[in-house]
Amino acid sequence: MVAVFAPAQRKDIPLAPQKLTKEYEAAVAEVDHKIEKIRDEIKQIQKLTRERLLEGKYKKLPEPVQIAIKTPAEQRTEAQKLQAEQAKYSIGVSEAEIGKELSPEDKKKIEPLEASVAALEKSKPSPLPLAQGVMEPGSAAAPSFFLHRGSTQSKGSEMAPGVLSVLHAPGAEPVFPAPASDSTSTQRRLTLANWIASPANPLTARVMINRIWQHHFGRGLVGTPNDYGRMGEKPTHPELLDWLATEFVRQGWSVKAMHRLIVTSRTYQQASWFTNEANSKKDPENHLLWKMPLQRLEGEAVRDSILTVAGSLNLKMGGPGIFPEVDPEILRGAAYQVWPKTTDGPEMWRRSVYITQMRSITAPILDLFDPPDSISSCARRNVTTVAPQALQLLNNRFVTNQSEIFAERLMNEMGRDLTAQIDRGFRLALGRAAEPREAKAALLFAERQREFHRQRRVELEQQGVDPAEISAPDKAALIDFCHALINLNEFVYVN
Repeated sequence: MVAVFAPAQRKDIPLAPQKLTKEYEAAVAEVDHKIEKIRDEIKQIQKLTRERLLEGKYKKLPEPVQIAIKTPAEQRTEAQKLQAEQAKYSIGVSEAEIGKELSPEDKKKIEPLEASVAALEKSKPSPLPLAQGVMEPGSAAAPSFFLHRGSTQSKGSEMAPGVLSVLHAPGAEPVFPAPASDSTSTQRRLTLANWIASPANPLTARVMINRIWQHHFGRGLVGTPNDYGRMGEKPTHPELLDWLATEFVRQGWSVKAMHRLIVTSRTYQQASWFTNEANSKKDPENHLLWKMPLQRLEGEAVRDSILTVAGSLNLKMGGPGIFPEVDPEILRGAAYQVWPKTTDGPEMWRRSVYITQMRSITAPILDLFDPPDSISSCARRNVTTVAPQALQLLNNRFVTNQSEIFAERLMNEMGRDLTAQIDRGFRLALGRAAEPREAKAALLFAERQREFHRQRRVELEQQGVDPAEISAPDKAALIDFCHALINLNEFVYVN
């Protein structure tokens, strides 16, 4: 595998036509050549001062090292050669030191030369846009060797490009042909890529299909998506996995086609609340999918759903990330203490993919809903149910603010009709109409909250609080209703 990737070299690739690139490189090379000639003149003027400063530093070295430096190179012993090389490598003179020691005459000579260098630097054409890429210098590749214990100093036999034998059936390994002499590449990485995505290689399609299945059902047909080996779990439906893998290849490796196939299946369209005593006893973990697995949304999806329902989700794409509000105590104990909190508003209401997250700092609304480990590969997220998750949705400032915006949306869309507001709230938050008993309970809840806020408003006014700072009872009750919708299990679970 090392032999496959060894010829590749990192390179900044100009994003411009070849002719324009050559013209740019020629213009820059011409200016650099002029600059180099001027810098040689400057070094010549500085030569005596540099040598004097170096000599002064050498005098402070131990006597054996001084002797090694003064001894002609051809007469030095092996020890003296090493001492002289180390001294020259570690001891130098900076431009600032030379500048302080130069005579006024030398400074006057150098000033116009440095001005010419600065002018030439400015005359260079504007840089071309670059992309970080990988290229190979040609068809020939330097030999790669087996390294005993991984040490570059312990080379073993020369290694030809290939793949791990455990990944292919006997006789089905990829063939790495020798490239033509005029080729610009060894073709080794291309050969490997073609083998990985070959219809004859079943592992790639199986792994990808298992990931897609896991995305929709919460668990893959193979429960260990990062391990298809002996230590991993066996597939619960091996024939289905094989059929989906072959169908994936047949449909041109189209992920969209696989999504469409899965979500239109009867298995996916089962209810998650369906109960069957016999099936529960035979398969309590629901590995055989006799009902749709109940899945909770990821923390990012919970936050984005709140913003979507409130009507405040900012779909702006690209640009720098956002910094959510974080407890100052967390920042105080973190290594990364520069946290320019984004002001609450449209910029803060962008999708969760733009939230800045550090290894030790995550957004509170995401932190409790099992975020992935940012240090190692996370093939599948953990799913835990703990009391602080409910407390977060009840007390988090982001949630309460969005509940208020949600209420304003209902008032704007449905007017003052409380029954219509409740129906619209259910449809937005849960994707369905309220059942009669739910609508009745919600109406009683809103009326009770309205009376509570009416009495609370009187108390606050008696305490001298400005009435303009107190929400009207109708609006406050609607905010409580919206907040309650966001806290329903049905809001954070996929049914």
